[in-house]
Amino acid sequence: MTAVTDDGHPAWFHRRCETRSSAATYGVWHHGPVEKTTMYLTDELQRDLKALAKRTGRPQADLIREALGQYIQRSRSSALPSWVGIAAVGGDSSTIKQELRRKYREQLEQKYRRSSE
Repeated sequence: MTAVTDDGHPAWFHRRCETRSSAATYGVWHHGPVEKTTMYLTDELQRDLKALAKRTGRPQADLIREALGQYIQRSRSSALPSWVGIAAVGGDSSTIKQELRRKYREQLEQKYRRSSE
């Protein structure tokens, strides 16, 4: 008799298996390969993570991947805009300000255009 877990899947389903195009780790399918890593968490973070996983019914690793992905995305977007430093030394400051404002406005419009699509 095959052991069945709470979600109705056989126990073997939750073991790691790989195919050519996808990888399944504990029943969670990922597009492309995944790599195992180890993290050291404070007692408080670990307790909160376990509680959140239980409350949402999601694996801890999934919550960590999502949070880390959001953190990395935010850190990328907080980098200085590409136009910083384009002004020549000694230029007319009002012209430089106008050009910087125009470029900044263009970047914001592109960003919000992409996010609304």
